[in-house]
Amino acid sequence: MQKLDQKKKNEVKIFNHDVIYKIAEEYEEWYKKEKSNLQSEDLKNIARPCKIYLMPGYIFRQSHPAVVGVEVLGGILKPRMRLMKDGKEITEVKGIQEQGKNIGEAAKGKEIAVSLLNVIVGRQINSGDILYSSINEEEFRKLKKLKNYLSNGEIQIMKEIAELKRKENPVWGI
Repeated sequence: MQKLDQKKKNEVKIFNHDVIYKIAEEYEEWYKKEKSNLQSEDLKNIARPCKIYLMPGYIFRQSHPAVVGVEVLGGILKPRMRLMKDGKEITEVKGIQEQGKNIGEAAKGKEIAVSLLNVIVGRQINSGDILYSSINEEEFRKLKKLKNYLSNGEIQIMKEIAELKRKENPVWGI
């Protein structure tokens, strides 16, 4: 019994059953779950694809930071996410609010207020603009490998981001 307790401390998974195929089934189920957990951990550390629309009539502050109303058209918007316009990185999300309360993320369909660093409404961004998350080439390649864990909308946004980036560099992300 002491060996069993020691193995649990080292987090070794033990499969025990009277029927051998049950052991194999339990192992396969455990393996899939562990693989999924590892890949979702990888996704947490990568900028996810996101697309937002700056809603006309919802400019709350023009600069320092700019505060605008946006609709999330796809993906997940998070604080500290870098955003780009026309393939060029222009700003970073400082914070997100929904009905006056700070939130940690906003998914597709949400209409929220976003504070944006280092931009001025009317110069770098305007009402009606569409901004994308700024994903570097390395992150893009990792996301391509993990695309089974992305929604169809996020995959479509990745294609749009690649198209924008390839205007400057035709082999970007390949």
